[in-house]
Amino acid sequence: MHLFAEVFPIEPAVVESIGAYTVRLSEERDRDRTGRLLARRLREALASAWLWSGGQLVTAVARGEVELMIALDILRDAEPERFHHVRAIEAADAPSPRQLAEFYVLTLPPALRNALDHALKRGGATIPTEDGTIVIDRDIRLQPWAVGGEPALSISVTSRIRHSRDAAALLGDGRDLTGLRVSGPAGLSAQIVSVEGSLRAAREKLLRQRIPDSLREAIRAAPADSPVLRLKNEHGTLRMPANGLGLSLRLEDLAKFGVETERAEQVVRLDPPTRAALIRSLSDVLKDANQIGRAYASRERAALFVTPTDDDIPYLRFADRRTRPAIPGRLAADFLACGPYRLREKFQKSPIRACIVNALSIKSDDFVEAMQRQLQRLIGFRLDIARERQVRILKEDTLDAAVRIVEKEAPDIVLLFLPDEAVAEHADYAKSLTLGRALPAQIVTQRMIDDPDAMPEVIVQLLARTGNTPAALADPIDGFHEVVGLDRVRRTTGDVTTVHAVARIYGADGTFRRYVVRSSELSSHHPPYLLMRELFSQRDTSGKRIVVHVNGRLPADMRAAIKTWGQAIKTHFAIVEIVRRNIPRLYALEDGRVVAPPAGSQLILSDSEALVVLPYALTPAQAPNLRGREAISGRAGDRNHIYLGLTPQPVHVLTDGIPLRQAVESVTRWSLLDYSARPTGVPATVANTDTLAYWLEKGGTFTQDSGDVPFWL
Repeated sequence: MHLFAEVFPIEPAVVESIGAYTVRLSEERDRDRTGRLLARRLREALASAWLWSGGQLVTAVARGEVELMIALDILRDAEPERFHHVRAIEAADAPSPRQLAEFYVLTLPPALRNALDHALKRGGATIPTEDGTIVIDRDIRLQPWAVGGEPALSISVTSRIRHSRDAAALLGDGRDLTGLRVSGPAGLSAQIVSVEGSLRAAREKLLRQRIPDSLREAIRAAPADSPVLRLKNEHGTLRMPANGLGLSLRLEDLAKFGVETERAEQVVRLDPPTRAALIRSLSDVLKDANQIGRAYASRERAALFVTPTDDDIPYLRFADRRTRPAIPGRLAADFLACGPYRLREKFQKSPIRACIVNALSIKSDDFVEAMQRQLQRLIGFRLDIARERQVRILKEDTLDAAVRIVEKEAPDIVLLFLPDEAVAEHADYAKSLTLGRALPAQIVTQRMIDDPDAMPEVIVQLLARTGNTPAALADPIDGFHEVVGLDRVRRTTGDVTTVHAVARIYGADGTFRRYVVRSSELSSHHPPYLLMRELFSQRDTSGKRIVVHVNGRLPADMRAAIKTWGQAIKTHFAIVEIVRRNIPRLYALEDGRVVAPPAGSQLILSDSEALVVLPYALTPAQAPNLRGREAISGRAGDRNHIYLGLTPQPVHVLTDGIPLRQAVESVTRWSLLDYSARPTGVPATVANTDTLAYWLEKGGTFTQDSGDVPFWL
């Protein structure tokens, strides 16, 4: 098997004229903000491309010291409040590979971009429906990288799903669009909450909203009989006429339009050979123009790739030190065969107290009784239902009311019974209601109730969410005491910026220990250092070696704060950043065919960075596309998912204070510890961070500042 990536080296001749300049300031404040603004002004003043990257100015047109000083003097005179502290712009050493790549992407000639768009035209698709057409648009994403010390470019294809008709037309046909997202002018993207009459009586009220002028013009232009939609997004709520608003659909939304999930997946998701062929046609445009070289591949650049073997398979430990290979889809069966690794003493004496929010048309009694019998038979646990709340009309406000009612019972877990077709629309919101209350919750669907084989999976998740440990890592992370997921959310209200921080603390063997929540105003009087000091108390962390997982990039002030606090208490904090969005894909070539890469495949970017394929699972629509090996097997060697249905997206792992190999091990192994039936490719340390952040940004607060249950699972 050979690996290759949709990443390409940029030809040296293309970037050889690019240079970098250092900005000298009289006071080190807002350096990046000043640099970005300076680049913008220099683009206007000198009629050439300038970029702020890596703390330096980058341009392709060499400028003399006198010319730059004159330009700077003019800027200081025009905007003294912004540039008075800029002392000089001086020529620097050669730009870094990353700076070269960023500048290349920024300045790619329009003719080449047009050629790329033309080459992508054949990548789109449509799905006819009774009331129109589902349209799948493909977009090109070009991103800069540095690979093995040279500038590189990734070429990726993304998919957008939309309906051919606007929201007003579909509402006119009697369609219920609640929960779907719409797009419109000024980059509007929001979710439909409800329909509130027509525009005839509401136009003036809508025009008084604080919205961009382009949205106000859309309100003026819409016909009087246009339905008015109440919308919500991360900025709050607003109301807009439905005319002209397009539907931005997710894969799971297509069932509302009579499109089967299996059929939709086959059209929307590009399988590895199709995706690779599309990338090849796009890259040929740039290769023919002598802009890039051949894609990075293990055949030519073996040192840049890691191809996993059977020896790399992590093992899980269960009861009585029994171990099993960590094979996606096998956890529940291994749990039944081996027993739980560790159970909370609390539940050996008292029952698990659960509350139910039931949005199904059937009673939960039979399913709950079956679960109670299984828990008693398997591990001697009892499950008591403290309260059940029926939800007859499934909406956000009725879900909110039901959760508030059952919350008063202080249950150990809330079981959310949802119809299969409502999961896409309501599951995330339902989970967010309990997430902010640090209350564990579990979704139970009609499909799970109808499938007896799903019961072990439900029980494993129930135990994990209530603080038990169904399985731990057979091989702990060597040389470290704990692995901690660090969430941080900044919320600004008026002139006050508050930082919320959550630490999810696991032992080196993957056993969950506790979580800690702290909040602090961010100012000169309350720097991030004080927040880190409270989050990682000296009593609990002094003298330890701790791996810190971060979802996305860690701000510089937070990084400095945690490092400074670590030095003060003699604790080594090793930071591992996990970037999950917009990452280029890897592919495998086996027996002459392009297939999905096995979990554990890597493209090594440098000594401290890699693109890593985490464990993933098949969907029902992908099962028919299996070839060669079974996706789920009891034999360790069969854990490599070789099939055509999905090209998994890697994560970008960046390390600080820990060898790359160990950092990748920690990310890979913790992605097995969410205890889900099908791995999501997200480590338990950073699971549901987006939902948690959304809840905190809206003004939510935690009712407890610490606890011993992983409520985010």
